Amino acid sequence: MSRNILSSTNQRQLESFPDELFLEIFQYIDILTLRSFKGLNKRIDSIINTLNNIILVVELTQNSTNDFAYFFKFNPKQIFHLKLCSTLWSSLNFMMFTELRSLTFDCDYLTKDQINQIIQLNLPYLKRLSIFNMKYFLQQVFFYKIIRGEHFPSLKTCHFDFNDNSELKLNSYKLSSRNIIRSLSINKWNWSKLDFLFQQFQYLFRFETYLEDSYSSIDLIQPCLTLKYLKITFNTSVISSLEQLLKWTPNLIRLRVRGNLEKSTGNVYFIEMSNYLPTLVPYLQQFDCELYCYMNENEYNNPLIIQKYSPFFERVRCLYGQGGNRCFTTDMETYSYGK
Repeated sequence: MSRNILSSTNQRQLESFPDELFLEIFQYIDILTLRSFKGLNKRIDSIINTLNNIILVVELTQNSTNDFAYFFKFNPKQIFHLKLCSTLWSSLNFMMFTELRSLTFDCDYLTKDQINQIIQLNLPYLKRLSIFNMKYFLQQVFFYKIIRGEHFPSLKTCHFDFNDNSELKLNSYKLSSRNIIRSLSINKWNWSKLDFLFQQFQYLFRFETYLEDSYSSIDLIQPCLTLKYLKITFNTSVISSLEQLLKWTPNLIRLRVRGNLEKSTGNVYFIEMSNYLPTLVPYLQQFDCELYCYMNENEYNNPLIIQKYSPFFERVRCLYGQGGNRCFTTDMETYSYGK
């Protein structure tokens, strides 16, 4: 059978697919890949033109003008998922995208007008929001808007990447929390502002952050009872921090902790944790860790002994770095401090 006959047969088989099948397939193809289907025939062009829930993932260089022009052929209301990471999109008007379900952008690539558009934007269907390199003035405005649930009433998952949040002033008494945020990830935060988060995100189920300062007391009226998944990194010694934090998260199911131990305290620290974990987090089902310390050559912390202290530590192993550097971990294969 000749190649032309095979090609003709395959084309007829493709055209026999119902419109519903094409619609289902195209839901899982990003907008720039979808371009390869345009022009095959009028029927497929018509299906693409009526398609909603288009996944737009834009990671373009300054020279990707063809992709840029192609994108603007689509109706903005077709776009459900938008990710921007290029200055090429400086002419994009965010006010057109009223049907978004997820939005990701880097503030370093946006113009002042675009940032103002985002501040004013109302997205009733938005469920996921990720913002990188968030500037100070945007931090203040966005936190209040998200907490109040005014502009993004359906939002459930957030990630914030701050340049610097040291000047961020948060006043719980001036807010009326109506958000339904379930998952919150912040690249860095402070002990003194934890009480604000736990009070204002009343449905918080999953939380991840890096606490960049030393432990200070948390002024909470009551613990965060909704929180079930916690992924926490400490800048200072884990020994003096984790126990204090867990007092405010009693219903955790899963915990991952990363940080530094004091010199030569591997066994001692795991003994302490085996004592307070069952009391402070009685519903805990999985414990993961990435704990770094330094040991002299004549010192030895046997992970087999650590594994016997608690069922939570059965997967703990010791990874070896340069010199006396060690890492006690449950979910890593190689020593990777600093990554």
